[in-house]
Amino acid sequence: LGLTSILCHSLQVGGRAPSKILFSRSTGCIFNADFYPMFDPNGNVECQEPIPFRLTRNMQVLLSPFCLEGNFVTTMASCAQAINSDHSSVSPHLGLFYRDELLNWSWRRLRSQGPSSLDLKAMVKANVVSTSARIKAIEPVEVINTKTTVSSQHLQKGVYDLVERAVSPKNLCRMEPTWHPWF
Repeated sequence: LGLTSILCHSLQVGGRAPSKILFSRSTGCIFNADFYPMFDPNGNVECQEPIPFRLTRNMQVLLSPFCLEGNFVTTMASCAQAINSDHSSVSPHLGLFYRDELLNWSWRRLRSQGPSSLDLKAMVKANVVSTSARIKAIEPVEVINTKTTVSSQHLQKGVYDLVERAVSPKNLCRMEPTWHPWF
């Protein structure tokens, strides 16, 4: 669930209704249906939802407070750190992913051939850069106070801020009714 959540946030995947998240009873594996980023009219990834990923009250109860603040947050932070440690291996994959998604998006939206190759290349590059920046923002960072040589903020602050936004009742109530934030 932590990996799915970081992917939803970084790739700007929206509309995570209960019918699109499937849990296997026998293995505990998670399958995501309709897992694609949301684009603005210019082809830039942009999700207008107030929450970064689906983490409703029932999911919080399922995880328990210890797992939510322990394994869940640590998994997300470790994934962000692993992606950023060797950025060169992830960037080409993101480029291929966005190229395919932009071509599919333009075909679904306009029923046309899509953008020219130069426009497509620029859109892909902009989306890869913005995705990398979102992942970099939640990477664990140790801020050390120079006077006391003590860390001045929590190591996983970026992930904790995301979880706080995802579980906030103010943000959950702003979701559309078909999203079923009470499930």
